[in-house]
Amino acid sequence: EIKSNLNLTPEEINDAIDELEEYGLVKLFKHFGTAPYSFGEVEPTYALFLHFKDEGLDYDPVEDIKIIASALVASKKSTNGEGIQELTGLHPVRINRAVTYLGDYAVIDVMKSLGTAPFVFARIEATRKTREFVNEKCK
Repeated sequence: EIKSNLNLTPEEINDAIDELEEYGLVKLFKHFGTAPYSFGEVEPTYALFLHFKDEGLDYDPVEDIKIIASALVASKKSTNGEGIQELTGLHPVRINRAVTYLGDYAVIDVMKSLGTAPFVFARIEATRKTREFVNEKCK
C-alpha cells in the first residue's frame, strides 16, 4: 500500500520506515514473507500526530490529551473507554492516542485487558500526577 502511494524504491521505503520507527513515530509489525520490505505492517503512534499536529489535522492532539486528563480528574473516579467517550465526546481513535500518551508519561494509570475494542485499554484512573498535570497544563 505504501509503495502504491509513493514513488520510492523498496530500499528507500525501508529506510524511511526505519527512521520513523527510530523516532517513535510509527510502530512496526514484522513477519515473514514481506520481502523486499523489512516489515509487514506499520502503524502510526501518538507521537506522529503530536509531531505533525500543525500539518493539516482538523484537531489538536495536545488538546485531546488535556481534555482526557481534565475529564478524568473532574469525574473523580476510574472509567472505561465508553465512559471517557461519554464524558469527552471524542472518537475512540483520538481517545486511544491521548490515553496512550498519558499512560506512557505516567500521568494516569492505565489498566489493559483483552476484549476492549475499539479502545486499547480496560480502565483509566486519575492519580496525583493527573491532578498536577491538569493544574499545570489545563488552565
